[in-house]
Amino acid sequence: MSSLADLPNLVGFFSYSRNDDEGDDGAVSALANRIYRELRSQLGRTERTFKLWRDKDALAAGDHWKGKLKASVSESVFFILIVSPSAVNSNFCRFEFDSFVEREKELGRDDLVFPVLYVSVPELEDNRKEADPVLSTIANRQYVDWRHIRHRDVNSSEVKLTVEQFCSIISKKLRAPWTSPEEIAAQRLADEQRRNQEAKTKRREEQEHQRVEREKQAEEERLRKHAERAEQKRQEKEERERRERQGDVSMTDQYGSFEMMLQHETEEVDFRIRKNIRSSMVAVVAPHGGGIEPGTSEIAEAIAGDDLSLYIFEGIKSSDNGVLHITSTNFYEGRCDKVIGSCSVVTTVHGENGENSVVFLGGKNDKNATEANRLRAAIEGSLKNHGFTVSQPRDGHEGSHQNNLCNRGKSDAGIQLELSMGLRRTMFENVGTRAGRKAKKPPFHDFVAAIREALMGPAKPAT
Repeated sequence: MSSLADLPNLVGFFSYSRNDDEGDDGAVSALANRIYRELRSQLGRTERTFKLWRDKDALAAGDHWKGKLKASVSESVFFILIVSPSAVNSNFCRFEFDSFVEREKELGRDDLVFPVLYVSVPELEDNRKEADPVLSTIANRQYVDWRHIRHRDVNSSEVKLTVEQFCSIISKKLRAPWTSPEEIAAQRLADEQRRNQEAKTKRREEQEHQRVEREKQAEEERLRKHAERAEQKRQEKEERERRERQGDVSMTDQYGSFEMMLQHETEEVDFRIRKNIRSSMVAVVAPHGGGIEPGTSEIAEAIAGDDLSLYIFEGIKSSDNGVLHITSTNFYEGRCDKVIGSCSVVTTVHGENGENSVVFLGGKNDKNATEANRLRAAIEGSLKNHGFTVSQPRDGHEGSHQNNLCNRGKSDAGIQLELSMGLRRTMFENVGTRAGRKAKKPPFHDFVAAIREALMGPAKPAT
C-alpha cells in the first residue's frame, strides 16, 4: 500500500459537540458537509468509497454508544475535531478523541488529527492546557483557527476557500507514503525468520572454526600491541629528534613560553586547562597531560582526589601533541600560578620515555624546606612499600631549579615525579589512546594510593 489515500474505502471521523451545532442553527453540520464534499473532490472519491463519520451517523437509538463509537473510529484513518468549550467538556468528544489517538498509533502515524478551533477555549491559551491531555495534544497538533468564519454563510467564498485550504492539508497527509500494519507485521516476521536462520548459520560456523578463530585473534592482538609499541617508540624518537632540531630556548620545546604557544595553538581545540583550588597544603600539577606525556593527567587527577588543589594542562590534538610541551622552568600560566601560589608544596607529575618500570623522584632539596623534604622522603618510602622502584633523577632532569614548577609554591621547594613509559604502560589498558587510558589497571591504583598515603597519611578504615 503506497498511501492511506489508496485504501479501497476511505473513512474519516468528524467529532463535534451537538450543543454547538444546535446553538449555531446547524452551522457545524453544514461545515461537516462542506468538508466532506471538498475532500471527496480533492481525493477523487465517490459516496460509495469515501465516508466521514459523525456521531449521528455512528449512533442509532438505543445503541451502546461507547462500543459503537469505538467501532466507527477503528475504521477511520483521519480525525477532524471541532474545538470548543462544549466539545472539550463532552464525554462523547473526549472518548472519540482518545479512541482515535490509539487508532493513529496502530496506523504508525502521528499526523492524522486535525483540530479546528471553532469557539475560543481560554484554557488552550494559557498553562492550564498542560494539565489536560486532550488540550495539550490539540495545542501540539497546530490547530487551525476558524473562529473568524463561525458566523459566515457556509456557501460564502471565504468559507469555501478556508475549507479548501484545510482539506488540501488533509489530502496531502493522506497521500504521504505509508506502510500498513499488516505489511509491517509481515516484514517483521520475515526479518525475524531471516535473522534466526542467519544466527543458526553463524553459530554453526563459529562452532566449526572456534579454535582457529581464537588462535587468529590471539595472534592479531599480539601483533597489534607490538605495532603500537613500535609506533609509539618511532613517534617518540621523531619527536625527540624534531625538538633537538628546533634550537629554541629549551633546545627541546617548539615553544619557549606559554605566550609563544598561544600565537599558534587554541584553547579547547589544541589544548585544555583544568584546575581546582582547594583548602590544601599540597597542589598536584600535570603540566604535560593529555597526549603530551600520556597518562599523567589521569594520575595527577586521581592523586588530588577531592582533597588537594589540582592543575592540569593537557594536549587534545588528534596527533603531534608533543609540540605543546613547555619545559617546567619556562611554564608560566596565570591559572597555574594561582593554584601553586595558594599552596605550600607543589607535586608535579611528568612522563619519562624509558621502558624500565621506574619512578624518578626529584625536586629542590633545600635543607630549610623541611615540609617538602619530609613529604619527599615519605613518598619514596611509601612507593617502595607498595613495590615500586624509585630512582634518583637523570642528569638535567633533577627538578631542582628555583624556576621549576614544583619549586614555585610558598615553601620554594617541591616534589617532581617522573614516571617511565614502561611503568605507565602497566597502569592502563593502552596508555597511547584516550580510550585506553580510561581502563585503569591495579598498578595505577597502587601508585595513587602510595602517593596519597605519603601526602595525607594512611586511609582510615571504614567504620
